[in-house]
Amino acid sequence: MSLYYPIYACWIAGLILQPALALFLLAKKYWRKYPIFTIYTVLNAAGDIVSFLLRDTPLSYFWFGSIFNGITAFLGFGIAYEVFRTIFSPHRALKRLATIVFAGCAIVLAGLGASLILSEATFRSADLMKSVLVVGEATRILEVGLIAVLFFFSSAFGLHWRQSTFGIALGLGIFATVELVATTFQAEFGPAAINVLNLLRTGAFDVALITWMGYLLAPETSLNIVLPERSQLEAWNRAVMELIQQ
Repeated sequence: MSLYYPIYACWIAGLILQPALALFLLAKKYWRKYPIFTIYTVLNAAGDIVSFLLRDTPLSYFWFGSIFNGITAFLGFGIAYEVFRTIFSPHRALKRLATIVFAGCAIVLAGLGASLILSEATFRSADLMKSVLVVGEATRILEVGLIAVLFFFSSAFGLHWRQSTFGIALGLGIFATVELVATTFQAEFGPAAINVLNLLRTGAFDVALITWMGYLLAPETSLNIVLPERSQLEAWNRAVMELIQQ
């Protein structure tokens, strides 16, 4: 069975949903609270249109997609930090501790990605496309790892999530995880799996778009990852503050 029509349908859905989300963020002035996420959304809307126009020129489509995915993955790191900053903002000491841990994890994950690149990518002209995929795989490992650290830290401290903040992190986590799996399999199996993986990619991004729109359009509430009570959380904040000031 040909996957052309399902892929095309998912692509068209993204071309409709992505600009709609970008316009909503700009109209509701969400760029004030989530500037990096807004840039990510607007850039993706423009990139999807360019990719669609390049769909009949495979080489141009591949290189544009590779470069564009690298840019958006980098912005994904910024979104993860933006969410970190938002949920830890009421607790200054915990925010400083989380920033240190976030930076440390970023360095470790970047080292892991670099080792993956050095071990698998030859960067010879004949293997350049495979090398690009390996770099993409390493980038997604870093992005998924940072999002996982974000959810772990917020769960460990029982922090309150605004509904929109949780939706942004959840949607990004869904897409980045599927993109990591797809990039890994594409580097391993090459063109044989390209249609299935493209369907996974476009479908996952549509799910992320629907997740973002659903959480942003719904009435704003607080989501509690219920662990400690507020008094205990404040005690942790004071303890960390004393430790930092020593």
